[in-house]
Amino acid sequence: MTVAQVALDQLMRLAGREAPDFVRIETGPPAMVTRFYAEETAAAVLAATGVIAADLWSDRTGEAQTVTVSTRE
Repeated sequence: MTVAQVALDQLMRLAGREAPDFVRIETGPPAMVTRFYAEETAAAVLAATGVIAADLWSDRTGEAQTVTVSTRE
């Protein structure tokens, strides 16, 4: 499990739900090597935001969506 996935799982727990199975976080080599996991953290936050948007869309239309986030973009 990647750092980004662990961070997303923790964010989802804070929101009171399980991490959904429709989220994919693509990881690659870091753009800038530091002791902080800034790219993974940003990807987890964007993925959590995508989960909220996908939930709203599903509630509104009944259609499911997938969320894909990359640590490189």
